[in-house]
Amino acid sequence: MKKVSSNKVSQGDGLSRDERRNLIGRFQVLTQQEAAASDLFVTCNQLFELWRSLPGNPPHFRHFKPGTIAPALIPNCIMMDVIDGGQDYRWRIYGTSHVTHFGADLTGWTVSDVEKANPASKVIREVYDMIMANHAPVFFVLDYSNRNKVVKRASGAMLPLADDAGEIARIVGIMDWFSADA
Repeated sequence: MKKVSSNKVSQGDGLSRDERRNLIGRFQVLTQQEAAASDLFVTCNQLFELWRSLPGNPPHFRHFKPGTIAPALIPNCIMMDVIDGGQDYRWRIYGTSHVTHFGADLTGWTVSDVEKANPASKVIREVYDMIMANHAPVFFVLDYSNRNKVVKRASGAMLPLADDAGEIARIVGIMDWFSADA
């Protein structure tokens, strides 16, 4: 699968804590098979399996019922509305785990709002644009510096949900958070 940037993320990549603090968006896309085999994706794979069990390819957003998500996963979930066929994206749901680790609640914000506040966050748009282009899930590992200047590592899965015309109308996702020193 396509790597969005040339900065490969791997566990134990030898970066010092000071070098990690300068990271704003080290990012790597993984295949579903790589994510399934990684301990970093246990939480993400639970939501992926639920998504994969739904009818349709990609499933219709009406088939995705938040009440079917295991309660332990809900704080790690997001839901995005796709605006104008992917010209922008708006957070409809932004789980409490994201608020804690990112340092802000993005519910109601658009990706373009976030890009204005932090241009390095363009990697977020790249993930969603990949989903729009391929109508397929994207699995990734991301190291970044949050709004509080704390470096975090996140593993994530973003999954498309279609409308009646088969176009991607929403994106549901999940991220799990780790120390970047892990």
